[in-house]
Amino acid sequence: MLYKNSQLEFERKKLNQLADRYGISDERVLKQSQVLDTYINDYNLKTAVTLQFKS
Repeated sequence: MLYKNSQLEFERKKLNQLADRYGISDERVLKQSQVLDTYINDYNLKTAVTLQFKS
């Protein structure tokens, strides 16, 4: 999966809003953090692969 920066930004903002509303240890915040981690990991993997092929 490749996600655009706008999707990463959306998920990050959602995480911040949840944390502000419910606190950082709330289950909803932790789940959103995991969602964001997945997006970031997928994005970084795709970026690394793309950079490898450009070399």
